[in-house]
Amino acid sequence: DAELLGGLGRLYLRLGRWPEAVELYDEAHRLHPRDAQVCNNLGVAYLQQGQSAAARDWFARAVDLSPKYARAWANLGEAHKALGDTKAARRAWEQALAADPQEERARRALRALGEGR
Repeated sequence: DAELLGGLGRLYLRLGRWPEAVELYDEAHRLHPRDAQVCNNLGVAYLQQGQSAAARDWFARAVDLSPKYARAWANLGEAHKALGDTKAARRAWEQALAADPQEERARRALRALGEGR
């Protein structure tokens, strides 16, 4: 059941058990490939393991599926930053703020780049 897998995946994310979270979210993604939250959470698990390119790809899928998903946009910005692409990071953080003006992580990140609103 995808809901159970997602719940266990969130628990593993909170516990910092990234490989287990990836395994559960991979299975959840197989069951529900159009679930933006599952894609976002896969990205989080990969980013926490230092696999920034994989994380970027999962966050990009999440925002493709749900263009107003501010948290996924903010996470996509973090992945781009980790990969050294500050231009793409800035664009993602701007999209996060466009989706949700209260997205504080994106606002702080843009301020750090000297582009805060």
